[in-house]
Amino acid sequence: MAAKEQTQPYVKRRKRRIVAWFFFGIGGTGCLILGILAFLGQTSGNFSIKLNEADTAKLVMATESSFSDGSESSYLRAQGLTSADVIAADIIPEDSEVDSDVGGAKNGPNYLVYTFYIKNSSTEKISYNVSVNIDDYRSPSNQAVSLIAILRMRVYENLVLPEGITHSMTTYAKASSTPFTKDDGTVEYRDPISLCTVLNDGTKILPTEISGNMKAENVGFAEPFVSNSIAFSRLYTDLASQGIVRYTVVTWLEGNDPDCIGKEPLNSSVTFSMHFSAIQQVG
Repeated sequence: MAAKEQTQPYVKRRKRRIVAWFFFGIGGTGCLILGILAFLGQTSGNFSIKLNEADTAKLVMATESSFSDGSESSYLRAQGLTSADVIAADIIPEDSEVDSDVGGAKNGPNYLVYTFYIKNSSTEKISYNVSVNIDDYRSPSNQAVSLIAILRMRVYENLVLPEGITHSMTTYAKASSTPFTKDDGTVEYRDPISLCTVLNDGTKILPTEISGNMKAENVGFAEPFVSNSIAFSRLYTDLASQGIVRYTVVTWLEGNDPDCIGKEPLNSSVTFSMHFSAIQQVG
């Protein structure tokens, strides 16, 4: 896709913290730039979410917004992917499907989706810090693209309100190792979220061929990871007493990443953990 400045907020941002693990191991056919590629992942692992013990008196979580008796937990665990193909972001279903009010695992064959709810169970409003850490990474055993270089993480964060569901989200990716110069002379270091769409029959359509064909949420650039060890870190402020926030985490390997070239990554894996830490508010 030609470098096109995106002034609109293609994704929206918010904040959080827990502990979550999910495991990716990849081996397969390799990446081609602008290719939607099929490499199988030898992925076995789980996506786990855990509240810090010190915060369980203030924050609780569940996979249902009703927080009915017995559903509250300080630990959630979802089955990881058993295989993964590199895909284009447009393959992922609509927001209304992945970020629905149905909690728990909603994995597709090539992407991980998990929805859960956080509730302020205290009598005062609170804020909380949120980060997703890159806890462990195993480099490919061959000379191949890094999984982290082509991984995308999309985090939905939405306050549960009587008037219905919203789908505010942010997409994250590692800063590009192949930056490019825009028409105005500035250098873009962020990775594009994706570079093309895919029809139901698997046909790849580039944006230069059909204007505006990509889903809006996949146009533009991903927010860069904070560092090599932190995907993102931010603050959610002033959650009211008994307030509930719905979270959905989506991860996939973007075959249209400019760095997705060369041989397939073999025997590679990455582990993340998601952390929530409450801050008591006064007033």
